[in-house]
Amino acid sequence: MYYTKESFWVKSGTDFIWFLSNYKNVNISIDELEDFITNREHLNNNSNIFSENLINLVKTWDYIRLVVLKYKSFDINEVKFKEIINLDVLISIYKMLDPSEKYIHLFEDINNSKFLKEIFKIIELLDETNDIEELLQCFCYTFFELVVYNYLGETTMFLYCYLMQIIFICKDFGPVMFSDIDDMHKVIELSKKAKVFMQTNDKSKWKDCEELKEIEAIWYDKIEFFNLIKNNY
Repeated sequence: MYYTKESFWVKSGTDFIWFLSNYKNVNISIDELEDFITNREHLNNNSNIFSENLINLVKTWDYIRLVVLKYKSFDINEVKFKEIINLDVLISIYKMLDPSEKYIHLFEDINNSKFLKEIFKIIELLDETNDIEELLQCFCYTFFELVVYNYLGETTMFLYCYLMQIIFICKDFGPVMFSDIDDMHKVIELSKKAKVFMQTNDKSKWKDCEELKEIEAIWYDKIEFFNLIKNNY
């Protein structure tokens, strides 16, 4: 399977981290990034090729591979997502993305954390359905809700994106990638407009956001495309 191959994790990780970097207006060479990931230079704490923030993105990608492989090591009928993507996993991802641990308190009381409740609501849904359209709609809506409320500051979006990749790979939908720069910029602009819409409209109207619907459709197309090429890894 594709998720057992090093080439998959290198190529998809390169595309994913390159997208996140461009979202933050950090220009990097995609070829240098791929070499960096291929040679596992992120394990060298003395590396001076990329910033600490980018190195943390690579380390987090390395970590989610372990989570995916752990899930895939079980019979699908013997394990639930909430057993694999648990609080410890979320905390580990958060700490890698935000070494300052500024918002770590939001992970300490699961019963009173709105952020965690929204995350685990999605994880529970994963054990109930394999309907890609239902999952995409839920993911897209929750993604922007979390970003609007900005629970973890700028780390909110990054953590959610990594979580989305874990889940979609585990579900065999494949990762959501934007390797085409024009396509990527389109998604970024749509995301900005969707965020503004949700910030300036009552929550009852969020479902009417056209940009949100368009982003959902793009995510679906990316998953469909991956299914066509996954055997190339």
